[in-house]
Amino acid sequence: MYKIFDTYVLRTPLLTIDFFFKLTKENKVTDEQLKHIFLDSTIKEAIFLASPVFYKEVEKWSTGQNLDEKGEIRNSFLKYLSRICSRPTPFGLFSGCSTGHFLNESRIERENSLNKRHTRLDMDLTGLLIKYLKEIPSIKEQLNFFPNNSLFELGNFLRFIESKYNDNVTLVQKMIEVESSDYLKKIIQFCGEGKSISQISNLLVSNDIEFDDAREFIIELIDSQILVSELEQTVSGMENFDHIVSVLKRIDNKSSLIENLTLIKLKLAELDNDDPNSVDAYLEIIELLKEFNIAFNEKYVFQTDLIIGHNHNTLNGDLVNNIYEGLTLINKISSTKNNNTNLSDFKKAFYERYETKEISLALALDNEIGLGYPINSGKGDPNPFIDDIMFNNSDSKETSAKLSQIDVLLFNKIIEAEKSDSKVIEIREDEIKILESNWLNLPDTFSTIAQIAVIENQTMIHLSAFSGSSAGNLFGRFCHGDLNLNKFVEEIVAIENNLNPNTILAEIVHLPEDRIGNVLMRPSLRNYEIPFLSRSTKSYEEQIPISDLLISIKNNRIFLRSKKLNKEICPRLTTAHNYKLSNLSIYRFLCDMQSVDKRKSLTFEWNAMISSSLTFFPRVIYKNIILSTSKWKITSDKIKRILDIKDDLKLFEKFVEFSNKYNIPKLVYLVEGDNKLLINIDNLSSIKMLLSLIKNKSFFFLEEFLFSDDTICTDPKGKGFVNEFVFSFYKN
Repeated sequence: MYKIFDTYVLRTPLLTIDFFFKLTKENKVTDEQLKHIFLDSTIKEAIFLASPVFYKEVEKWSTGQNLDEKGEIRNSFLKYLSRICSRPTPFGLFSGCSTGHFLNESRIERENSLNKRHTRLDMDLTGLLIKYLKEIPSIKEQLNFFPNNSLFELGNFLRFIESKYNDNVTLVQKMIEVESSDYLKKIIQFCGEGKSISQISNLLVSNDIEFDDAREFIIELIDSQILVSELEQTVSGMENFDHIVSVLKRIDNKSSLIENLTLIKLKLAELDNDDPNSVDAYLEIIELLKEFNIAFNEKYVFQTDLIIGHNHNTLNGDLVNNIYEGLTLINKISSTKNNNTNLSDFKKAFYERYETKEISLALALDNEIGLGYPINSGKGDPNPFIDDIMFNNSDSKETSAKLSQIDVLLFNKIIEAEKSDSKVIEIREDEIKILESNWLNLPDTFSTIAQIAVIENQTMIHLSAFSGSSAGNLFGRFCHGDLNLNKFVEEIVAIENNLNPNTILAEIVHLPEDRIGNVLMRPSLRNYEIPFLSRSTKSYEEQIPISDLLISIKNNRIFLRSKKLNKEICPRLTTAHNYKLSNLSIYRFLCDMQSVDKRKSLTFEWNAMISSSLTFFPRVIYKNIILSTSKWKITSDKIKRILDIKDDLKLFEKFVEFSNKYNIPKLVYLVEGDNKLLINIDNLSSIKMLLSLIKNKSFFFLEEFLFSDDTICTDPKGKGFVNEFVFSFYKN
């Protein structure tokens, strides 16, 4: 069985939901309202950080320089205002998170004056800065260089991955093969812990090779990316801008370059000490960056996380029993199978070719000579978004052709609900007693994102899924800015280590693209790292390169071993990256190995045979647990005529008729992938915002909004916040 951690993570938007209620309480939001709101420094700063380009457009509109005849600026501004008070998922200064604890009472009082923030340079910009700095001769000569950590031997050749941005600023990665030589092997071994160009050149000097010739050869190795510098970006350990400053201070502590970088670092720190900041404070930093003569996009300069402040943040421990009941039920109704067919297909193909042999992992995953990964593939997931949040989106090749016991139960209850015109169906305890729980093939730690809402004077907990190869995955990116959260993740990692005493849990350190690094960057969390096309901050002894990993099949399971450590390696990625987008077989395989022989998630899902015929999905409850919220699937034919209406009064009337016909409540979310936007369908401006977003869609989903003025999380004046709680569990 599993036990819940005493610590949880609360996520809320910056503003109370009362802000949205007041904004949309009349039949439309006026220009005067919007322009008055834009005078608020907090709103200005949040929007500037989210989109400097859009900030300028709103500024022009608010001062009469742009009339916004099509209403696009108004719609987008209203969208941002809806998000800043209704969506708890952390995003810039719009919403953030902080830790809380289970005690003997539920008392959560948010206090924005206690908010903290963590601001750093966007990794797109630090990537450009590194490219500029490492080509300055006086810097380049003193940098240490290391072997490309994607290097591996294949017969008489060396293979590695070359990464370059094309003219469309898209990262292109391709496998390069070069003929091996004694010189090359000697250099790679020599550079394991980092050496300068001069040191490596001297290694080759002999009666036959002069220093200048040796140096020219080393420069060629650097240009071809066989050797990479210590400035290269990472997603683990010290943040990249701090690392840049640290390296350059070692090289030359008194140059004007260092003075400029140090000043930028100081001004970034000042941003975190003031709240709110003027936009001018950010523009000052941008001007300092322009002195480096690098072409950068001003949209991608700053990355900010919000640590929400509170006077109290505790939940009554009695809620734990309710959460356990929800976990137990969802475990009973979820598939017990490990649905990662990529790993099972690979295991079968590996055994057919190699049987019980132990071979190099790089060889096994090579797309030309080995098996590749996934088998007969090599392409990433073509769709970066979840097509339908309610239905199965796993790797499983199985279809939902058969109805399970819970499916039949739900189907019958839907029929009953339609007859009685009910929006809620309830699962009773006696109806699921015959279903069994299986706790054997779950991850050591995992988490759930829940919402706690007061509905008709009853505290309800919305739980629909428990997932994650580690409970720390959702928190890694925030650990640099929140010491309490970092401490919690360290506790999670320690428990995972204790549960696996005979294996090494090694962190995968990979940077897919510079900008993606913004949400992957975390402190160094584990004792060992597997660096792959990203710099590791660990010592040489604590790094496990790809070339060190061996793979075999033992006792019908995939087994990874480190040659130098002679221990089993279990890869871990303590971040929420959707790694299936990657085309790199090694990265995808290592990430999939986190869940080898494990179920990835426990989820309430509508069976596809049932859901395909539904346009309304009733709320599903079990005791005080909401398993699924009410949802409406709206097809374009139902709303096409409304889209063509130009007159505001007629548009409002027809939309109200439409919402009444389908029993859609006043407040609903528009659901797009994992994004949710709150809509008030009694407000013309909100309706126009909705229509602008769905006008080209064949269908869209609306979802009920669970919150009201009565919420568990409030400000000191009693005004409520929309909430999300991340509850985490460990194997007991």
